[in-house]
Amino acid sequence: MGSYNGLKALEQKFEFGKVLVEQVSTKANVGDEVMLPLSNSLFVPGKLKDTNKFLVELGTGYFAEYDAKGAQAFCARKAAFTKDTSE
Repeated sequence: MGSYNGLKALEQKFEFGKVLVEQVSTKANVGDEVMLPLSNSLFVPGKLKDTNKFLVELGTGYFAEYDAKGAQAFCARKAAFTKDTSE
């Protein structure tokens, strides 16, 4: 049961990431102040430099830069994969 709950939490995290990318790319402006997560409990202040570039963690410390549509597609693929795995 713990593995299932973990997969469901991961799926929700990817779904939230997809929504967050959409909101930043459509509603935020360059220069807006944001709090950037460095870990689950540590955030630092920052300013948006570009609202169409996103750094996405691929896993185990690897990152890739995507535009908004690419980042949303990545999150959607990962959410679907996680959902399929949990069924």
